[in-house]
Amino acid sequence: SEVAIVPYDAVRYNLRAEISRVLETGLVARGEAHFRVAGELETLSVDLSSREGSLEKQRLLTEAVASDEGFLAVFRSLVEEVVIPMLPGDEFWYQHPPTLRIQPGPSEGYVKEHRDAEYGHQPGELNFWLPLTDPGLTRTTLWVEGSPVEVMLAQIARFHGSSRPHHVPPNASEFTRVSLDFRVGLAGSFDPAWSLRGTLAEHGRVHFLSGRH
Repeated sequence: SEVAIVPYDAVRYNLRAEISRVLETGLVARGEAHFRVAGELETLSVDLSSREGSLEKQRLLTEAVASDEGFLAVFRSLVEEVVIPMLPGDEFWYQHPPTLRIQPGPSEGYVKEHRDAEYGHQPGELNFWLPLTDPGLTRTTLWVEGSPVEVMLAQIARFHGSSRPHHVPPNASEFTRVSLDFRVGLAGSFDPAWSLRGTLAEHGRVHFLSGRH
């Protein structure tokens, strides 16, 4: 029920480099953003101040992430080789693709405190939150139950988002915060036929059998 920190090899699973490339093709090449320092995610400059512009860029990002097989292959390897082996059981359903979050600074935008159950998510899922930018620069991180989570690069925060209130505060720094998040369902408590209430679209999922006995 508490927040757990899961380390991973950021060289073998170089999601930061993969997402930098995805952003280059998905936003920068379209003139929707630019890097102040080539490839450095913290220096991504993107205007998300208007709701219409923000929604359009989020659509482009979602499409770019979902269609980039290079990134998705690294993500699947991370989940199946690092995340799932630390979980009990041998049957899982994990979100695919993950959700990419971009929070430019300085800005007033934030994710309000919530429990995922408020948005129709079932209790049989665990949440995973993975920073792709240096929290030492962005000074912005995930908060769970009123406390900041000390999760650094090459680490993943694991928590039960359906029941635990969590949020991300405004980014007051001069840098952009980038993160990935996804959910994993465990057999015995996860219902693959569950329908999200009040949502526009449901996440795709991969059904994975670990082969453990």
